[in-house]
Amino acid sequence: MSVAFEQVAKSGLYQVPSGASVGWCAYLLSPQDDNPNAPIPLQAALTGFSGSFVFAPAAPSFTSTEAANDFVSAVQNWLVPSGVPGRYCVWLPSAAPLTFGAPSFSDSNAKYFAFSFSRQIAGLTLQSDFNANVGTNLFLSIPSGIFLDTQQDSLHFRGLSPFIAINCPATLSFTVASTENAENEAYLPFSGNCAGCLVLAGKMTITPGAGNLLIGMQFAHGNPGAPDTVQPFPLLDSSAAQTMPYLASFDPLDPICAGPLSQSQPAAGIYRTIVTLPAPGAEISLPSCYRTATNQPVHLLPVASGSVPSGPAAYDAGFVFQPVTPKAIDPATGLPVSTTPYVAPVGNYRLGVAGSTTGISVLCGLAGTETLNMTSADGTAAADLLRFVACSPAYTPVFPLPAADLSNPSSGVATPPLPQPAPGATAYLTSWAEVIAGAQAAPTYSAQPEGNPLFGQAGPYGNGSTVVGALHPTTTLGPVSFPLAPWAGVPVSDTEGIPPDQWSSYDAKVLSATRRNAILASARPLIASAKAARAALAATAAPPAVIPNGTTPQGLLAQIETAGGQTDYAAVILAQSQPDPAQTPIQMAFLDMSPELQGLFQTNQLFAVIVNDQYVGTSADGRFANTVDVAGWTMQANVGGTASSSNVSNVLILKFCVGTLVDLAATPSTWVDPADFSNPDVSSGVAVLSQALQDYFANAIAKADAGNTLYANFKAIVTNPQWQGVLVLAADMTPEDLPPQLAGLAAGIDFSQFRAHHFGVTASPVHFDGQNFSIPGQSSFFGLVDYQLPAYVQNLAAGGSPTQPLPLPASGDYDFTVLQLQSLFYNSTVIDFRSHVQVTINKALGSTVTASYAGATRLAANGVVLTGYYQSQGDTGTYLFESDATTVMVPDSNVLDALVIDKMIYNTLTSNDGATPPNILSRILIWGSLDFAVLNDGKGNTFDVMSYGMPVGTDAAQATGGLTFSNLHIDMSSPVESPNMTTYRIVETDMVFDQAGSLLRAGSTAAGLALQPQRFVAATAGTTPAAKGYLPVRFTTGAPPQLPVSQDWYGISFLVNMGGPGALASAAGFTSQLLFAWSPQSARSATSYAAFAGLQLPGASPGASAFSLQGVVKLTVGSLSLSYAPIDNGVKPPTYTFTLCLGDIAVSFLGLARLPSSASIDMFLFGDPNGTGSLGWYAAYVENSASANARLATSLETAQ
Repeated sequence: MSVAFEQVAKSGLYQVPSGASVGWCAYLLSPQDDNPNAPIPLQAALTGFSGSFVFAPAAPSFTSTEAANDFVSAVQNWLVPSGVPGRYCVWLPSAAPLTFGAPSFSDSNAKYFAFSFSRQIAGLTLQSDFNANVGTNLFLSIPSGIFLDTQQDSLHFRGLSPFIAINCPATLSFTVASTENAENEAYLPFSGNCAGCLVLAGKMTITPGAGNLLIGMQFAHGNPGAPDTVQPFPLLDSSAAQTMPYLASFDPLDPICAGPLSQSQPAAGIYRTIVTLPAPGAEISLPSCYRTATNQPVHLLPVASGSVPSGPAAYDAGFVFQPVTPKAIDPATGLPVSTTPYVAPVGNYRLGVAGSTTGISVLCGLAGTETLNMTSADGTAAADLLRFVACSPAYTPVFPLPAADLSNPSSGVATPPLPQPAPGATAYLTSWAEVIAGAQAAPTYSAQPEGNPLFGQAGPYGNGSTVVGALHPTTTLGPVSFPLAPWAGVPVSDTEGIPPDQWSSYDAKVLSATRRNAILASARPLIASAKAARAALAATAAPPAVIPNGTTPQGLLAQIETAGGQTDYAAVILAQSQPDPAQTPIQMAFLDMSPELQGLFQTNQLFAVIVNDQYVGTSADGRFANTVDVAGWTMQANVGGTASSSNVSNVLILKFCVGTLVDLAATPSTWVDPADFSNPDVSSGVAVLSQALQDYFANAIAKADAGNTLYANFKAIVTNPQWQGVLVLAADMTPEDLPPQLAGLAAGIDFSQFRAHHFGVTASPVHFDGQNFSIPGQSSFFGLVDYQLPAYVQNLAAGGSPTQPLPLPASGDYDFTVLQLQSLFYNSTVIDFRSHVQVTINKALGSTVTASYAGATRLAANGVVLTGYYQSQGDTGTYLFESDATTVMVPDSNVLDALVIDKMIYNTLTSNDGATPPNILSRILIWGSLDFAVLNDGKGNTFDVMSYGMPVGTDAAQATGGLTFSNLHIDMSSPVESPNMTTYRIVETDMVFDQAGSLLRAGSTAAGLALQPQRFVAATAGTTPAAKGYLPVRFTTGAPPQLPVSQDWYGISFLVNMGGPGALASAAGFTSQLLFAWSPQSARSATSYAAFAGLQLPGASPGASAFSLQGVVKLTVGSLSLSYAPIDNGVKPPTYTFTLCLGDIAVSFLGLARLPSSASIDMFLFGDPNGTGSLGWYAAYVENSASANARLATSLETAQ
């Protein structure tokens, strides 16, 4: 149907009906014309009337005839200010509001954007030159004298001389198609996509090496305080000239296709100024700078269907002109400011590779793991198409991407590397690409970390049994455009463009990141659908086991399912630990992965900082198995549990890219999907988290630089640009996470501060059974647990000893505090273990400890610090905590002068005693000696019943010995659920004495009576000696003042060898137990002693006062006493000795009555005054009658 102009109201303004054309095409009747008030066909408008043609981007809206006529008058008056009527073709920047004036890119001699024509003898001819200017040195020229008529729905320009021409730099040269009469020609259609454009065809010669006109793409980035860096990407890979047909369209109002009628965004494929490449009868093949995954050149085969006079069709392959400098808008006209252009590809192309008639994988950039997988052109229409979309973003505000800056909150916002410019803003423009599916399998996008790609049994070059081939997880490509730069054509230059050493970074962090984000955002609904289908299938049965069918070189395993070209990551196993080969391995794995999480593994430069669990899941919901066992230590990546932007806590980092962790942490714009994974506090953005990570790394590096070898490996990791792996920072640890041997330490740890500084995995061994993969054994873990009590750190900083006890708060008599617990792991083993624990003892054998000393120096606390050690023997490791330093504790007692601790060992007995509720049981074993005081009466007379300890007058702080013991222990019980709620019980009765290693004082009871310490006795208040099996022994001659015992009491039970019964019992001996006891109730300052003695008779039941000799003779003791008195041995000064008296002894024979009935017998046990260790007996027989006062003393026996 022919174009006809329809009247607007009843005015002299006529227009092409809406919908028949792109833009607005109108006809203005001349004042000399009679208004037909009926539609005017194009032929009649040109030859039957004398009006003018008007073009504008959009039609004005008129509500009345008067308004329309006013519009006509305004245009005519502007065209011909003198009032002399003429005929014109005029382009208006805007019809509503009405905007006049030549655009700034028009010829400088032109007063307005129009040309005039009139009827001459030979016909209608142009009366003025017309130049449709594209940019500097590039324009379409239609000179005056060209004939004008109509053809179909277009004005038709033709002429022999001068010629219609496209003026262009030498890179492109054009000839304009000629008629049979050798007239070249052009068209101005009034309908279709090119309405209002100048259309022409002919031959074009491309000579890429000639001239300075870029054919390709360009991207740019800003530099703070310096000019922008512009990087050209030549598209064509040939310097040889190539001639081909072209079909071009020029819109004088839209030379760079940035106007409202060039509908490239969204991609409708309409470009008003374009040079397309139709190929009637012969296919055009353009060698490009794109490459396949095997480095083969890719040829571009244009697909175009346009023709004259209607012009190029939507999506026709060709080129458009884009500004080299940022597009700027003339505020007066709203049109772009003239600039130097370059040539960018647009439209549909098939792809060809020499020797390939099926699928090809086109590299998206510099990484070999990111490809577009398409069907190639094989002479059929089934091939996928690569569609270029012009006027796409080309500018990164700053590169290298800036570090986060807390003073600039916007630096913490995740912004696209190539942001879409705001409408009307100054901007660089270029072409992006889109893949259009052909009639065969859907085209796909494949991307995975470049340093950690997947391999599997189904990959190419695998043999299906022992050798695996490369796997390419794919994402079905949807209708989305993305940057696709042809890197193979970029010249190496250190002075122009992006420096070569930044190419990889720019490609990964700008182009690839933008591409990947666009593709995955489009594909997520499809990925989610595939996952939902798999989940629905799995819901009908038990959850299937994870069976990995892909692996990376570092040992990340993946279970991948593919349906319809869509890859579904079912699971990714990050690492595996197996503390016991007989038990099931523990896997750290992502399960039932979300589309967002899957997207992390579909990028060629993966650096993800994960603190949000929304798309990761937790161990509770079964989507993230976050636990590993490293040398018996359990560690968890509790992502999201304690997430905070300002505090590094449970941060999971996946790094499979080049660059140091230090640099990457400082540049959140390089993080993959930070809005999804890295932003726990939306109000503060990721800049705060970035700064926290920087501080965390800097602190660790500073420690390593200061000589702390625990941080040397961590420093090496975070400063190594080549390191790749999984890293968890500040991982929470619970009491259950300690190794069983260390479970008891939980009683002394502040778990609000206890965590693994870091743990991670670099590599895992992989086993391939010909179909699936597994990790035999465990991955190679590294890590560091660094727990130090702040007071301990301050003590060391002040120059204090690590074994110096600290004045810590203690709620009871005993306390247990972990001062330091540091464990360094490498290759899944403990390679460095450092620990100190403090045992606080505020009560020693019932008495309050008033002071503690080490080497006569008073300590800040009553405690002993044990040092922890780790010993490895084969596959078994043992932890040991001990102290060999001597600590002297001075109790508030006038009997026990000091508790000397020479050795202390800590052990965890069990991590679960099986009780309800369960408890952790631990034991602190103590070796040392008891330094007893010498009792005195306050008058200078001593009564040394306790016998062992330092000489009289020795300061307790300088005690070095006494009664040596072992196996004194403090038992700890801590609930598993709340281990800090610890109960302590000191067990004294298990003490074992070492008489040979003890310090026995001369003149003491043990020395005088040859006593042998046997066991320790402990009794609670109210328990009498008789209840423990002892008869009371009175202190008599020489004894100090005594206090009645009303509190707990403690004692040493000594063995007393009383000799033998002679022939009555062959070689049997009499042995008794003599108890010397004291109570803490008598303080150090007291002058009386809460001390007493007791005796168990030989052969008697405990506490009985009678004993027998072979059941024939029975002796009954009436009283017991201990005295310390001088003896008359002629020595001056006199020698004192202890004598044990068994008084009022009665003897019965064969069950007869007491013999003698009229007398009493006292028996005395004494030691050799010469100190030989021998004991002697003597007895006193006393008649009861008054006349029998004579004393008969008979020596009964001398015992050796």
